[in-house]
Amino acid sequence: MNNHKINFSINPDHVAVLDCPKYHEYVLDIPNLSVLLSEILKHPNENRASTIIKTSARLSWIAEKTSQFAAGRDIFSFNYFAIIAESSAKICFVFKKKGESRKHCRRFFNELLPNKAKKLLVKDYIATFQGTISTQELADLIYNLRCDLAHEGNYFHFSLKDNENQVPLGEIYRNEIFTIRLTLNDLKKVVLLGALNAASFSMNSQGLKIRLKSFLE
Repeated sequence: MNNHKINFSINPDHVAVLDCPKYHEYVLDIPNLSVLLSEILKHPNENRASTIIKTSARLSWIAEKTSQFAAGRDIFSFNYFAIIAESSAKICFVFKKKGESRKHCRRFFNELLPNKAKKLLVKDYIATFQGTISTQELADLIYNLRCDLAHEGNYFHFSLKDNENQVPLGEIYRNEIFTIRLTLNDLKKVVLLGALNAASFSMNSQGLKIRLKSFLE
């Protein structure tokens, strides 16, 4: 009975009833993370952190569902990952103006990825002839691909690996050849970990902040 409830809570019929803390714990495979995230969501003075936690889970869940119906069309998922990165950074850094989307996508990948996320970006996770791309180049790649979808309706020209056992992929994008060892699932984890780190920077309670950061190292 309990397993059924847990499965439904992270795979509901509608995103509005998604159990965001349990979703984060399930995807990131971090035991007891949901207990702390639930505590943060109930805290009366942690609205910014709560917004990041809920928005990142919901958009990631939607990206997951989209990938089931658009296999090999990972740009649809990149679109949601770019939104998570941009919104998390803007909330974290208290950006109230309009625009500067690329800047905040870059700040997310350059400044907000915790150690646990960086460990997923192993050597040659995505590489060109110049070597492994930097986190800023990763931000630009995701943002550019998102713009290809949003501005040109182009969504079929770049994909990540489906699983760890798959051989590295080769993709040509903007006259550059990429060798890809990163899976879509690992990129999802990187983005969710960055979002939780952004949430920790946005928190008022030092006790909750320290506890959350301890999960991300």
